[in-house]
Amino acid sequence: MISIHQFVAGFGPGDAISNEAMVFRRFFRSRGFAAEIFTEPRRVLPELRHEVRDLAQAGQGLQPGDIALLHLSTGSIVNDAFAALPCRKALLYHNITPPEYFRGFQEEIACNLAKGREQASRLA
Repeated sequence: MISIHQFVAGFGPGDAISNEAMVFRRFFRSRGFAAEIFTEPRRVLPELRHEVRDLAQAGQGLQPGDIALLHLSTGSIVNDAFAALPCRKALLYHNITPPEYFRGFQEEIACNLAKGREQASRLA
């Protein structure tokens, strides 16, 4: 059976990308595919950890015919892990805000956004 797994930079309640990933997962499963959502555990509230799988386990059991879908929205180690997966890949680009909008008052966010744009270029 083909697997269709999704990769997100974080997972939270009310977050549009998290909600979309859950809808996609439900759809994939309803069509008979194995489907999980992977991210870093530290980017998930404890009460939601049952909804996602640890990024460190993402490569286990993946076959070349499986599909990985990256929800790209910011810089993350998830993006690099996705690039190394041994399967077919698709990227859903959710836009990355220009880092300049955050320079001078939210440097950490600005750095993550700049990293995300660099990672997007490499993934292309």
